[in-house]
Amino acid sequence: MGCNMLPCSRQILDVGCGIGGPYRNIARFTGWDITGITINEGQVRRGNELAAQQGLAGQCRSVQGDFLALPFEANSFDGEHLADVDDAFKFHSTAKNESNRI
Repeated sequence: MGCNMLPCSRQILDVGCGIGGPYRNIARFTGWDITGITINEGQVRRGNELAAQQGLAGQCRSVQGDFLALPFEANSFDGEHLADVDDAFKFHSTAKNESNRI
């Protein structure tokens, strides 16, 4: 897959990333830089440990935070991955506003 079919330079936010399994795979196969956010500090620690063990610490990371108040500057990301929180984003106006802001 790689850059032949996808843009090579992307900053992606994985909202509700858990321990980051999907974002590590996305990073590995696309070359994208991915930040995952989860409310659970234990998941943040484990996700970052796994990224480091797999040689992806420079390309992807987890941060602790609330998707209703994302701790990022406006226009920080080119896209987002919402696999586990898609329904919350569809029906929650604050989540939609935060998604559009970043």
